[in-house]
Amino acid sequence: MLPELSQYGHANKAVKGFTLNNSSISNMLVPLPPLQEQFRIVQKLELLAPFVKQYKSVSEKLDKLNVDFPDQMTKSILQMAVEGKLVEQRPEEGTGEELFRKIQEEKAKLIKEGKIKKQKPLAEITDDEKPFDIPDSWTWIRLKDLGEFSSGKTPSMSDVRNWQNGRVSWITSKDMKNKYLSISQMLISEYAASEMRLYPPNTMLMVVRSGILKRMLPVSILTANSTINQDIKAFSLYYPDICEYIYVVLKGMETYILQTYRKQVTTVDSLRFEDFQNMPIPIPPEQEQRRIILKLNTILPEIEQLNK
Repeated sequence: MLPELSQYGHANKAVKGFTLNNSSISNMLVPLPPLQEQFRIVQKLELLAPFVKQYKSVSEKLDKLNVDFPDQMTKSILQMAVEGKLVEQRPEEGTGEELFRKIQEEKAKLIKEGKIKKQKPLAEITDDEKPFDIPDSWTWIRLKDLGEFSSGKTPSMSDVRNWQNGRVSWITSKDMKNKYLSISQMLISEYAASEMRLYPPNTMLMVVRSGILKRMLPVSILTANSTINQDIKAFSLYYPDICEYIYVVLKGMETYILQTYRKQVTTVDSLRFEDFQNMPIPIPPEQEQRRIILKLNTILPEIEQLNK
């Protein structure tokens, strides 16, 4: 049963210039949840309130994508995360430059072991290339400095041996709907997989050629061995421990990426990949990355509930 407002006091007679009937308002029915549930409601509102305020500063950009409020809110929070505005910086956690040296050491080991080839150093990042400001303890590096990109292919559809008794995942853009991927809709045979590269868990996947690039950049993290088709790029990180954070970067910079690197053609959209892989990205210290992810794992599920 809904209680009458008169049980809790009288409302003001004037609201924004309108004269209200005090008797009608005091008899109005209002929903009253249990006290403990009221506390939980207030806690959730207090959790999201700061981000609603921040959301307003980027809403005009996000309006161009024609997405709903919960999606805009999520994009706003992810953008805050990659700009160093989601959690505080702690001097004792070191710097992004120190983490980058660690990544370079891992890369040097892979080169020494013959697993990857030595590459020419990438050009220094200029101030004009940096899309936003970041904290002093962070650093800008090029995406390509973090790992190697590679593509997949489609086994011949006319060869029945490629598809009979399919047991191996073959990821296409249709599968790229979730953050984590363990299996594909279509499976290829071990015969077909023997002619393809099999990617291990913690490999990052991104759609680089699809009509969906008009509105979003699908990114996923593999949790099981898989092959991919030619519309997907696999990103094998030199230091896989930062895989979760790089996912945050790509989603947090999604609007910027699509506006800057998307190539529009009459058939299907794609990324100007040579330019994209040299994109500067912000890198915080590793411990701060973990705190960012922990914070996002607390906030984003609450926003997702708004879609339900």
